[in-house]
This record gives sequence, C-alpha cells and structure tokens, in this order.
Amino acid sequence: MSSLGILFSAFVSIGYLLTNRMMFIKKKDPSTIYEREILLNEEQRKWYERVPKKEIQIDSMHGYPIQATVIQTIDAPRYVIFSHGVTETRLSSIQFAMLFEQFGYNAVIYDQRRHGTSGGKTTSFGYYEKVDLKAVVQYVEQWRGPEAEIGVHGVSMGAATALLYGGTYENTPISFIIADCPFSSFSEQLAHIASAETSPYWTEQALRVANLFLRWRDGYTLSEVSPIKVVDQIKVPILFIHTLKDTFILPHMSEDLYEAANEPKQLVLLPEGKHALGYRKNREAYRDAIADFLQHVKKD
Repeated sequence: MSSLGILFSAFVSIGYLLTNRMMFIKKKDPSTIYEREILLNEEQRKWYERVPKKEIQIDSMHGYPIQATVIQTIDAPRYVIFSHGVTETRLSSIQFAMLFEQFGYNAVIYDQRRHGTSGGKTTSFGYYEKVDLKAVVQYVEQWRGPEAEIGVHGVSMGAATALLYGGTYENTPISFIIADCPFSSFSEQLAHIASAETSPYWTEQALRVANLFLRWRDGYTLSEVSPIKVVDQIKVPILFIHTLKDTFILPHMSEDLYEAANEPKQLVLLPEGKHALGYRKNREAYRDAIADFLQHVKKD
C-alpha cells in the first residue's frame, strides 16, 4: 500500500473510532439503574409504587418512539418534564419527580433517544435530543391545553438538551428551565475530558477529524451542540445549578452560561457532590434553591 493509502486508511479509522465513541457511547445496564433507583432506595420505591402512573409513547419527528411515564399526583395542570443525562434512563428522574411534587407539580419522565426503551440509533448529546424534547412538550401542551404550566428540568446532557431546546425554538410553551450541571460547549467538554484523562483520542487534530465524520455519519457538527451559543435566545427564567466539586463538567460552564443568559436567571453553586449528584449530596440546599426559584416563576 502506498504512503497516501496508509494515511487515508488511518484517517478513516480514526474518524470511525472517534465518532463511534460518541454516537454509540456505552450505556449503563438498565437493571443497574433499576436497582439503584428502586430496589435499594426504599423511599423512592414506595413513592413510585403508590403514585398514579400512565405509560405513554410519543412519536419523534425522526421516526422512532419516545417512551415516557406521566406521574399525576397533583390536581392541577402543572407539569415538569425531566430530561436525564447520558447513559441513564427515566428512572433516574424519579428523585426529582418526588421533589417537585412538594411544590405542586406533576411529572413527565422519559427516556432519551437510544436510552431506556426509546428508539433512535445514536446519541447526539442534545442535537437530536432537543427535537425529542420538543415532541414531549407538545404532547403535554396538546393533552392539557393552553392553561397548562410546563417546566423543564435537565441533568448533564439533559440540561444541555433543555437549553438547546429553549434557545432553538421560538414561542415555546414552557414557563422555565432548570439546568443541573450542563456543559456549555460539547467541543470544550471533549477537550476537558482529553486533558483530564490524558486521552490520546481527543487531541485538537482528532476533534477536527471527528467533526468531519460526525457530519457525514450523523448529520451535525460539534459546534452545533453548544448551549452557550443559543442561551441568550431563551425567553423564560433559567435556574443553573452546579456542584463546586464537579470535575467532569466543570462548574465554570454553568457560570459562563449564566453570564450569557438573559434575565430572569439564577445561579446556585453547591458545595458537595461530584457530577450529577447535586441533589443527592445537598438535599436541603437544592430544595431551597428550587423553592426560591419557583416562588418567582410559578403561576397561581
């Protein structure tokens, strides 16, 4: 094989390797999530067993089903849609559904594309997920009518999804967004992972190759997964939450998003907990932050 052929083969191999790691990221075993959230958590298990639930299927505009659960505990048209993080399932949102019940909200928990029992071939870290979130919001709006109050709460990739949704679609019916440990830029996040893990995969040159193959294979580029670019287009109140000890998605990303967002907005930095553990490790402070935020946005 010629030198040119060897270089081309290496280029293609690197492109496929990098985009495979993103598009087909290894997910947690659903049984592990079920054990963590239900079997070994008596409080959540008892709550989830007693609350009225309705399993629904929502059609994604991309041609696959989005599986969701409506939890109706409040006799009012107030709902929070919970968008979970990468590798998780909707069961990881139960803790937040319980929390928001205290404030008079019902819950819609759903599986992101390629997660849980929802369809979808790839994970896109918010690019296609924001379109699915739009479908879930539209379902709630059409079901409960224009009087419904709808909020969105997202964690990690789910938080980025919520911000991308809010900053992309005009005239959205949602009343607020709560973004728990979002990344501001997926490219920057990948670069941080490379630095933290001294990974040979995510060098600057490798990211350029990944970008080319990502557009070819999955229809978007890394720059299109950047909440920081659209957060100033969001017209509803936003609460950013991040733990100071998060070393996976650094807290400065929420600070940067907060600075770029329009008023009304709030930023809460919590002292304890690694990535996506803000509520588990700071229950009282997290609850107080939600209560204060909702006091200003909740409709009578």
